[in-house]
Amino acid sequence: MPRLLLPAAALFWGWQTGHWVPAVAAALVLGLPHVIARRFDVEAQRQRRIADLCVVLAAMVGTGCYVAYGNPRAIVLLFQWMPLILLPLAWLQAWGRAPAIGLDVLFWSLRHDAEAGRRSIHLGYPMLLVWLIGAAAANQRGAGFSAGLALLGAWALWSVRRNPARPFLWLALVGLAFGLGSLLHVALNGAQTWLEGAAPEWMTGGGGTRTNPYRASTDMGSIGALRQSDEIILRVKNAPGVVPGMLLHRASYNDYGGASWLARDARLAEVGRAGVDAAWPLRPGAASRFIEVAEQAIHGNPVLSLPAGAVSVAGDAVSLRAGPLGAVQAEAPPGFFIYRVGLAPLPALMAAPGAHDLRIPLRERQALEQAAREFGLAGAAPEQAVAATRRALRENFRYATALTAPREGRTALAEFLLGSRAGHCEYFASATVLLLRMAGVPARYATGFSLQEQHADGTWLVRERHAHAWARAWIGGAWVDVDTTPADWSWQDALSRPGGQRLKTWFTDAWSSLRYRYAMWQYASSEWEKWRLFGGAGLLVLAWLAWRVFGGPRRAPAQQAAAAPPAEAGGTAAGRDSPFYAVEAAFAAAGRGRAANESVRDWVGRVGAPVPGLGEALMRIADMHYRYRFDPAGGGPESRRALEEACAALPADSPSRACAG
Repeated sequence: MPRLLLPAAALFWGWQTGHWVPAVAAALVLGLPHVIARRFDVEAQRQRRIADLCVVLAAMVGTGCYVAYGNPRAIVLLFQWMPLILLPLAWLQAWGRAPAIGLDVLFWSLRHDAEAGRRSIHLGYPMLLVWLIGAAAANQRGAGFSAGLALLGAWALWSVRRNPARPFLWLALVGLAFGLGSLLHVALNGAQTWLEGAAPEWMTGGGGTRTNPYRASTDMGSIGALRQSDEIILRVKNAPGVVPGMLLHRASYNDYGGASWLARDARLAEVGRAGVDAAWPLRPGAASRFIEVAEQAIHGNPVLSLPAGAVSVAGDAVSLRAGPLGAVQAEAPPGFFIYRVGLAPLPALMAAPGAHDLRIPLRERQALEQAAREFGLAGAAPEQAVAATRRALRENFRYATALTAPREGRTALAEFLLGSRAGHCEYFASATVLLLRMAGVPARYATGFSLQEQHADGTWLVRERHAHAWARAWIGGAWVDVDTTPADWSWQDALSRPGGQRLKTWFTDAWSSLRYRYAMWQYASSEWEKWRLFGGAGLLVLAWLAWRVFGGPRRAPAQQAAAAPPAEAGGTAAGRDSPFYAVEAAFAAAGRGRAANESVRDWVGRVGAPVPGLGEALMRIADMHYRYRFDPAGGGPESRRALEEACAALPADSPSRACAG
């Protein structure tokens, strides 16, 4: 491959990731062999240790990334750092005397296969691919990545072009290929942007706690017990004035259909700010107090959890987008996202009501009309309608997570209102929204979390089972939170946890606390403090591993070659008494032994060249040896006798005396 292609790929990786120090060091490791002629003989056992070192490094880096960030970001970071993890193998390829690396070095499963040592691979182009994948994992969305990828690809293809006499035609074709690839990339990105804007409700969210600001799929109508885990999702700190039951809003929806709520006319738009280090203003007004929220955003780009009255957000995000229904989404990588929320005594931030906020689903109208008459909502003022709905649902309905199927002909919501009168928060919130609309009050369905658990240090812990749904009603020219779910819903959820769940929760809390403390240390530490800790620990580990790889006494080649596998009792078990071992030892004693990283075919070509017929004779002996040694049907006295005769027939000026006896 081109001489300086790998060093250039290492520098390209450093440019994309921002890690210039290791990138320059790697470029020197890969580039200096083209200037310095010195090479190293590395025996097979040490080559395998180097490969094992890479495996250990990969396990260490992967574990560290998982502890710090969780999946899937840990996987992305592992790919990003993989070029440096495999750098010891690249060093072996660049500075070793062998032109290629044996497959038995790279694969544990082949280390007991004698034929594997005769098959090898040059690591140049595979390492080039690893460097490019690592650079792509940094996800720098600029034209520089595409340009650098095109340049490195063209550089690699130049050396293997079919017709060297037509360089301009070759350049034109390569340019056309990369141009078409770039156009396809831009087209796919544009299609995604159009889809998000034209039909956002098609973009469904993930499971767990990932919030989709355009669609909320409820568990209404599900049969059986509704279970949610005790995993800690949020931590709320520095929260003066926060009381149990405080609602953290994530998203609101204005159109109900079946068991889902949709957000119509709710496209998110980017929020501007005064400077790079300034907070994003969500609305006019000065913050009177602040809370700090640490959110474990497993998938990245989290929809923020904000109390009513949020006026600003500050955090280490690329950008912030907000929608007319109150959803605020940050562009941030997966992992812990820590943000500071400024609060003021103001109502919820949402756009004024529209036609969707009064729409009644046709399928639910009959049940809603009957319930509205029973609750006395006809002709009530907005404040009276809210009070009557809250009173009726809290006094006549009960909270339950274990539900049965609705009666035939009834929807899940109709069964809740007219039949079972039992359900979880999604039933109460949906019923509240639609009942208020029946009374002429604009209302929306809101989702988020409810603060229920405070740690001894004052931090509020928000678990997945604290996810909550409630209504927001337009009262007096502002949106007001209306939570009609019975106040003991969280307590009932806690009581319904299985007995063995507590021990599991203890372990998951300890694990989550470890990851959170590490994230907070990263958030508060300078780059120098991080380099000092990880660099020092990394150097100690690398020094120990390097000593394990390269330390210890080295045997002379003749001694190594003479160390043939011992024969078992009986002398011929598994062909370990093959005369071929004595042949190798004799040649090694004469200064023509086979190097540890040299295949039999290469060795025969080297030692047999000066003597006519010696190479062919040695190759025939080697083939007979492998049949005698490894073929279950090829061993026995006759095969060994044929080997001895072939050794005795070696040319007179070769070390054939080694076969005597």
